[in-house]
Amino acid sequence: MTDLSDLPPLWLVPRARALWPAVPLALALALWLYAVRHTDVSHLDDYGLVTALHPGFWAGLAVLTAGFWCTVRDRRRPGGWSAAYVLGLLVMERATQAVLYPTPLYAWAWKHDGVVDHLLTVGGLQSADRIGDMAVYDQWPGFFAAQAALVRLLGVDSAAMYMAWWPLASSLLLLLPLLLIYRTFTEDRRLIWTAVWLFYVANWVGQDYFSPSPSPSRCISVCWPWCCAGTAFPVRATGGAGRPSGPPSSPCW
Repeated sequence: MTDLSDLPPLWLVPRARALWPAVPLALALALWLYAVRHTDVSHLDDYGLVTALHPGFWAGLAVLTAGFWCTVRDRRRPGGWSAAYVLGLLVMERATQAVLYPTPLYAWAWKHDGVVDHLLTVGGLQSADRIGDMAVYDQWPGFFAAQAALVRLLGVDSAAMYMAWWPLASSLLLLLPLLLIYRTFTEDRRLIWTAVWLFYVANWVGQDYFSPSPSPSRCISVCWPWCCAGTAFPVRATGGAGRPSGPPSSPCW
């Protein structure tokens, strides 16, 4: 006969159910770490990392996607779990190259590092009659000035010390604007986080390298929700004449 005193307390059951999303998330990240440590990039073919990555990477990505799908479908699940899965996706997508390769691969990133170094050395922007073709970078002074300030703030030798991680940082900067944009049109947390997930999955890899080009898109993403606020409102249950039946709900992320 079973001794009831040996059974776990009943209060542990709902707590275990609340924490179960951590299991596939931790498993996916563990598979990613294992894959990164066992991936050889010394001999790459025309497909690059796609064929060079250890199979554990793709297994981790599948586990992460399945865990996110099961988590985001539950209305009662806190939005923090969906955010954790999105952050895990960004790590697997954007940090893999920074971990595997000793230096950034894009030649243009190194040219931009040179522009930042030039700005630090000279201390100001140069005119076209002095630097010729390089004057095109004077049309993007904000990015390079900010990077020069960041280099001095961090106390590193140059932007090359961190520019391999710029795709991850750039993607993280987009998260809040995306949440604001999607919440303009719906308050359903499931739709919002699914849209964020699909954006990062389908976003073109390589456009967020160390350059001033992604900066305008980040600024537009920040301004766009405020532009939409006057023409769209979150979808809620409506009463008569299409008016909302109740006050707006609290933020859903």
